[in-house]
Amino acid sequence: MAQRGRKTNAELLQEIEIHEHYLQLLAYEIHDGFTQYVTAALFHLQTLQDSPMRTLEESREGLHAAVGLLNLAISEARRLINGLRPPLLDDFGLKAAIDGLVAEIRSLQGPEVELSWQLRSESLPASLSHAIFRIVQECLANVRKHSKSNRVQVRIIQQRDRLNLEVQDFGVGFEIRRARPNCAGLEGMWLRTRSLGGCLTITSSPGQGTTISAEFPLP
Repeated sequence: MAQRGRKTNAELLQEIEIHEHYLQLLAYEIHDGFTQYVTAALFHLQTLQDSPMRTLEESREGLHAAVGLLNLAISEARRLINGLRPPLLDDFGLKAAIDGLVAEIRSLQGPEVELSWQLRSESLPASLSHAIFRIVQECLANVRKHSKSNRVQVRIIQQRDRLNLEVQDFGVGFEIRRARPNCAGLEGMWLRTRSLGGCLTITSSPGQGTTISAEFPLP
C-alpha cells in the first residue's frame, strides 16, 4: 500500500499521460497556427524575390500581406505562451474567423473557396469552435500547398444534435495508405476530433481529389 501523501504508480502514469497529451496538443497548435502564418508570409516574400519585374504597387501589396501574416504569427506565439485560443475566435467568433481564413487564401492567389454555413445557433462550445477552426485551417493550407485544386468546398452544417464539417477539393488526391504516419497536420485533425467525441473520415485517391469529413456531437 502506498504511503499517505505519496502518489501511486497509477496516479503517476495518469499524470504522465495528461502531460504528454498536453505536449502533443501544443505541438499541433504550433503547427496549425504559428507555422502556417510564417509559411504563408515566406510564400509572399519568395514570390517577390522570384518576380523582380513586379510593379512598385504589387511589391508593396506583397510586403503588406507578409507583414500582416507575421503579425498574426506573433499573436499566435503570444497566445501559446499564455495558453489562449486563437485571437480571431475570441474577438469575432467562428464564422468571422473562417471568413478570415478564406480571405487569406484569396490573398495568396489560392483556390476559390465555397463556404456553406448552416447552423441554428452560432454559440458553439469554445472547444468545438477551436477544433473546427483548426481543421478548416489545416485543410485549406493542404489544398493550397498540395492538391493543385482550383476550388474547394467547405460545409459546416448542424443536423439535430450533430455538427458536420466537410472540406472537399478537386485536386490530385493521394493514396491514404501511403500517407506519412507521423504527419502533424493529419494527426492533429484526428486528435482534435477524438478529444470531442467525434469521428473523422478522410476519402481520397490519386486524381480524384480529397474529402475530409468530421462529425461532432452537440451538447
